[in-house]
Amino acid sequence: MIEQATADLVVKKSRVTLSVTPTFAAKWLLPRLPLFAAKYPAIDLRIQASEGLADFYVDGVDMAVRQMRAPASSKLQATLLLRHEAIAVCSPYVKRKIRVPADLWKQRLLVDSHNLWPQLAQKRGMPGVPTSTKTIQFNQTSLAIDAAVAGQGVALVARCFIESDIDQRRLVVVGRQVVNDDTDFYLVAPFSLSVGSDAGVVWSWLKEQAGV
Repeated sequence: MIEQATADLVVKKSRVTLSVTPTFAAKWLLPRLPLFAAKYPAIDLRIQASEGLADFYVDGVDMAVRQMRAPASSKLQATLLLRHEAIAVCSPYVKRKIRVPADLWKQRLLVDSHNLWPQLAQKRGMPGVPTSTKTIQFNQTSLAIDAAVAGQGVALVARCFIESDIDQRRLVVVGRQVVNDDTDFYLVAPFSLSVGSDAGVVWSWLKEQAGV
């Protein structure tokens, strides 16, 4: 009787493993995880943060979010989750120094691994980033965002990662140009993923949070 009562009280959780990039995890997924935990307490969601491609069978990953061009693999199902629309942003303190468009290039540029600054320069009718412009290089977009919030310069990063920072005025937009490198964020999984499974619940929840 005691064993049965204990079994009735214990919530048996189903494990689902999601592989995402570190920036996607830190800036988009983590703020939303409390919503998932409250709605689906019986699902044990495991997050693997990695820049490398996930091996769904060797790594035991159920699904992944990756920034890429439209996937063409016949072995995987993929759905567009978020557009990669990069905009220039900085702290309100730095923004006060940018009174005309040319002032942007007098600020320190925070460069992530995508380095879309040359594209922005071309959109503004320039051959490239001025050689006199100072930069700081980061291997993670999340670090460039944190540096921008701290007032260390101007970052050129995906809008989907900084919406809350803009809403709360930790960051402000510099200019109207939007640039990208022909990649977007895709939700990818093997075709064996079942819509009715717990992994399917996570798949649907991610799409719901992204508005797709």
